[in-house]
Amino acid sequence: MMKNFTLFILLLICTSVFSQSNRWEDKLKQKDANFFETKKLFEDQWKDKEITKGSGYAPFMRMANWIEPRVFPSGNVSLASPLKAYNEYQKHLIDNNNHTSSVCQGNWTSVGPIMDSDTAFWTKYSIGRTNCVAVNPFNSQTFFVGTPAGGLWKTNDGGATYINYTDNLDYFGFSAVAIAATDTNIIYAGTGDRFGNNMPTLGLIKSIDGGLTWQHVSSFPNYQISKILINPLNAQSILISTYSGLFKSFDGGLNWISSFTSQAFTDSEYRPGDTTTIYSTTRS
Repeated sequence: MMKNFTLFILLLICTSVFSQSNRWEDKLKQKDANFFETKKLFEDQWKDKEITKGSGYAPFMRMANWIEPRVFPSGNVSLASPLKAYNEYQKHLIDNNNHTSSVCQGNWTSVGPIMDSDTAFWTKYSIGRTNCVAVNPFNSQTFFVGTPAGGLWKTNDGGATYINYTDNLDYFGFSAVAIAATDTNIIYAGTGDRFGNNMPTLGLIKSIDGGLTWQHVSSFPNYQISKILINPLNAQSILISTYSGLFKSFDGGLNWISSFTSQAFTDSEYRPGDTTTIYSTTRS
């Protein structure tokens, strides 16, 4: 009886290990993952399932379609890593004394955060998408980075390290952020994801201590904030571009004037040297 029970337990363990090793989710985490094997496991798992929005099918297939033309016939996904491509290109520039006819004169450097894993770029454990950036106008080493589902991050050393002061808030998505020129301790941030219409948004929040603490300024239910424009002469005068029109406030967000509410706006900028003229663009 005891031998049979022990054999049964061993069979359960072996079955579990076998099934786990043949799950596409586990293949993604393996450093030597094979793209074609992983894609087939995914397709086999979905062949009898109904594909619905939010089920996870579309994100994987978008990822797979991007990767497939970039992997070698072997299916080694590490060869398609953006980080590997970036490092190889930097090496190419050094080997060619930083001269190449196909590159403009702009000097760009990746400041992270960068994942160490070769396979992280094609998994749900990757860094993810960045929605917005706001740089301190008097200190280029300090800036904020907003993500659609990973919070708002601050760096004081030009991107070498980051701090997140939004983990204690009841939302994690950010679509816009701006720093006041008259007082860099004043920061406005728009919650939600401007590229995801179904993502929840709780409107505009404000910090008066450099991002350490935040308070709700006002709520715009289901209004995706795409840009926050602060008057460079008055931190209480702000304009927000949303997918439901333009909203202007002269008292730091306590009261609002709306316009063009039938239009979806994506960006706004002051005319240089003129705070009475604003240019805005619509989604269409």
